[in-house]
Amino acid sequence: MPWLTFIISALVIVLAGTQLTRNAERIITILGLGVIWGGALLLPLATSLPELITSWRAGIIGAPDLPVGNVLGSSLFNLALIAIIDIFQGKGSLLSRVDHRHIMTASLLVFLLSLLNISLFSPVHPSIKWVGVDTLLILLFYLAGSYLISREEKKNSSRDDDIETNEDVPQNSQELPPEGKQRYVPFIIFLVAAILIIIAGINLTDSADEISQKTGLGRTFVGSLFLAFSTSLPEIVTTYTAVRMGMLNMAVANVFGASLMNVTILFFADLFYREAPILSHVSQGHLITVNFVIALSAVAIFGLIYRTKREIAYLGYDAIIILLGSLLAYIFLFYIEVIY
Repeated sequence: MPWLTFIISALVIVLAGTQLTRNAERIITILGLGVIWGGALLLPLATSLPELITSWRAGIIGAPDLPVGNVLGSSLFNLALIAIIDIFQGKGSLLSRVDHRHIMTASLLVFLLSLLNISLFSPVHPSIKWVGVDTLLILLFYLAGSYLISREEKKNSSRDDDIETNEDVPQNSQELPPEGKQRYVPFIIFLVAAILIIIAGINLTDSADEISQKTGLGRTFVGSLFLAFSTSLPEIVTTYTAVRMGMLNMAVANVFGASLMNVTILFFADLFYREAPILSHVSQGHLITVNFVIALSAVAIFGLIYRTKREIAYLGYDAIIILLGSLLAYIFLFYIEVIY
């Protein structure tokens, strides 16, 4: 019963992913990392583990559309989280209240997605062995961009220490990092949760592939919707938790950082898929998702720069556009991949 296996595996990922991300936040505190750096780089390492495992498994079973759909669908879900954060964070537009430095991660996301977009359009896919040069370039530019972001965070760390606001400091920030043996507990829980996600991720991918074949929905649509939503649940839990703690910067950083990490996972999916460069064997339907993610990321950047405080029903104009755009993307994808 693929649906039952899929649901159980998704629940395991939710529970293990919650512990993974909570302890990732504790590790960030123990190591003394900054809000932007920790939220955009380290925390997504935890929340993107399900996407990494499912991409590995999809490459093993020879289903390239599943990991590409999963990566792009998860990025679309992550951007939709901006609207969810906007609802819970109170009055005023969310993007007008967070640090302008998020423009760096959002711009890097647009750049990497643009490289991916060009590769999906291109009829030529140069490779090194079976790994595409396109996914390798995405990885290299991600590493370079991450270095620049971390360097910028270090420059501003002293200023962040001097300015305490509800957006940057959690409500329980008075608690000191654990000492002694307790310092190692978050690392142990993190490792156990990661192992559970690996097991669940394998079953999730296998059941998703079986569902796509039995229902006729296709791997592109199943990967972009069902698989993407399931593997994005840790990001949803983490983002909601960060908002409840008053850490709006951490929540927004996780949205952009997780999307960045997802795009980078394409390199590892390419590495696992040994038949040919993975982007040469996928459906053109992914062009819909990638272009919508690029467009909605640009809307987010505009919101970070313009910083309007106007809203409709607790949603900023930018959040409304992102939410409606996400829904429209799946309508187009369903029509082209399933109906048409």
